[in-house]
Amino acid sequence: MIDYRCSACGVEGVKLWRQGGVFFDKVRPVCADCAVREERERGHLRPEFAPWDIDTRGAHMSARGETFTIGHLVPAVPTKDHTGYWGYLSIEPGCFKWWKRLPTLQAF
Repeated sequence: MIDYRCSACGVEGVKLWRQGGVFFDKVRPVCADCAVREERERGHLRPEFAPWDIDTRGAHMSARGETFTIGHLVPAVPTKDHTGYWGYLSIEPGCFKWWKRLPTLQAF
């Protein structure tokens, strides 16, 4: 079973993003706050992009239009049995709805 928490800060109960194209045992899911920080450091996001630029569905506007990715990270949407993650282009609609209903940011 997947431990659905941010691998960087440990937050639970929020949307997570992950690296695409890596083997399951190498997946490091991260929350929006950590994803934005890490992707800015890698140069994959403009410096002024902030976690609050991501809406409640997990989307934001990029130069190419609306996207659910953060830099090079894709939504970490678990399979129905929570033993793996859907590929970004093959996410089962019901699982994507579950992911979109999660809070985007941790409430304080």
